[in-house]
Amino acid sequence: MVEKGDVLAVFSGHDHTNAFGVKHKGIDIVNSLSTRSQNDRFSSQYGYRIIEIDERDTSKYATRVMHWYSLFTVKDILELKKNGDIFGSKTAAGVTFRGLIQRFYTKTGRIFCRIVTGKKNTYKD
Repeated sequence: MVEKGDVLAVFSGHDHTNAFGVKHKGIDIVNSLSTRSQNDRFSSQYGYRIIEIDERDTSKYATRVMHWYSLFTVKDILELKKNGDIFGSKTAAGVTFRGLIQRFYTKTGRIFCRIVTGKKNTYKD
């Protein structure tokens, strides 16, 4: 891949709840969040990666991680409940609540990292 020079990135998923990327010899190696859930337990870290490539310029791409907890709004949860989907409304509410906790810990962890090390965490959600 390196010798040919025509590969920008390699994307893969994995069975853990973190996502990261590194550049190695000019190629981005990008790992994504786990998309699964364990039975009916939903981690706030589960999600997926969106990769956008413009067909007119394939020399670059954009990517971002989406967490499951960002999929539901309070309106969605209330609508599910109104329609009698108790399991769906409870699941959506649980994922959304865990997401709030996850965002809080992520933010405070980054602040703590900056205080202790003096460096900014550049990992993008």
